Amino acid sequence: MPAKRHLDDQQFHFEGFSTPNGTFVPDDLFDLLAPRLTEAELRVVLYIIRRTFGFGKNSDAISLKQLTEGITTRDGRILDNGTGMSRKGVIAGIKGLLDKGIINVEKREDERGENHINIYTLRFRDGVVTSGNYRSNLNTLPVVTGGYPQETVLQEPVEQQLPLPGSNSTEARRRPSVVVDNDPAWGRPDLYEGLRDLGVHHLTAGKLLRQYDHAEIEILVGFVSQRLQQGWTPQESAAAWLVSAIRDHYEPPSYFKSPAVQAETKVKLAEQRSLQIEAERAATQEVEAEFSRQRAGKLLTLGIEQNVDKIWQEVQCLLREQGQWSVAMSMCFLKSVEGDLAILLVPAAVGKRLASHQPAIAEALQQVTQRSLRLILHEMRT
Repeated sequence: MPAKRHLDDQQFHFEGFSTPNGTFVPDDLFDLLAPRLTEAELRVVLYIIRRTFGFGKNSDAISLKQLTEGITTRDGRILDNGTGMSRKGVIAGIKGLLDKGIINVEKREDERGENHINIYTLRFRDGVVTSGNYRSNLNTLPVVTGGYPQETVLQEPVEQQLPLPGSNSTEARRRPSVVVDNDPAWGRPDLYEGLRDLGVHHLTAGKLLRQYDHAEIEILVGFVSQRLQQGWTPQESAAAWLVSAIRDHYEPPSYFKSPAVQAETKVKLAEQRSLQIEAERAATQEVEAEFSRQRAGKLLTLGIEQNVDKIWQEVQCLLREQGQWSVAMSMCFLKSVEGDLAILLVPAAVGKRLASHQPAIAEALQQVTQRSLRLILHEMRT
């Protein structure tokens, strides 16, 4: 994970903690979540906890620039250094935390309706968050507020004043204005990165994600990616074609299937194949059962006992293993095995062919019965 190294770590040596103070961190983070988080996810959630619980709040508007580079006052003082990660690493961390259900991100418009801000909170179970005062009562969580970025942070791109929602107090109106970052990923960092990978400018990518349907964008990103892999060389750039296609609501040809549709089709085909295999297995079992009934009837007609026929089946298996079996043998029946004599009923049509296999059959019979036998081939009347 590439880090945004604005610090000289090679020469850094920590002089020691300045105070014994700290920020409230839920025990679940250490006991349950930490082993399951990536480094990017852990850095992001720790920063969110610092900017919320660390300032007695349960939520705060935090920009991507603040997460990557930290907070610097307007007179140049550095309050913190952010997560130390690149923009891409931060976006990956946020997405991972959202997917795991660890944080909530609420998008709101500022009071002028000109920009959107991300309000970050940890996600609690219903009934856990109380209205207690965090600083005066450590047994309760801080009040859930709309949150606003730290007033000293330098963010991008538009400077706005963000009082607490619903507050009309003079103090709220006098809060120093801050510069709020407009999240370019707009809740879909994967799509944002997909657009950027295809050459779309970061401002254009963010604007597209704010103004157009994400499902349509996802299909078109997949369509362009597939065409490029197939050797497509657009007259202009792939990014320009994609942007125009999104804005004009272009519909890909019917032959194109999005990754989601392809995955769904693959599942359906697998289910159909499974049903087909099951049907073939059932049909085979039904046929085998019918043949078994027919053979049992034939054995009864010929007066052959089941245990004798079992010996003949074992003999054929042994001959198959030895490579000496012939399909003609499947039409024969072992009539009896008495004393040192074994009688094999053979259809007249294959009598001559079976005669050449007689020594091999006799030897296999002796191995199966473990006794010395003399084999006689007897022509069977159909």
